[in-house]
Amino acid sequence: MNDPGEVTARVRSIMQRITDAQSARILAASRIASELEGLLRPLGDRRLLGTVEGLQIALAERLPAKPEADTK
Repeated sequence: MNDPGEVTARVRSIMQRITDAQSARILAASRIASELEGLLRPLGDRRLLGTVEGLQIALAERLPAKPEADTK
């Protein structure tokens, strides 16, 4: 386990798992917000819709960027 290459690979793997878990939570919240928007839209309340749309934008901004492939 003292091999630097092995340690680096394990750290990258753990970091990717963390990123994947964060993405999954954010995507789930985004789906729930979309469902909420669908329920509120027929009511026509612009204030509530604006709040939900703002939530959706904030969630989209929180999604982690896709890591670029290593070019090594």
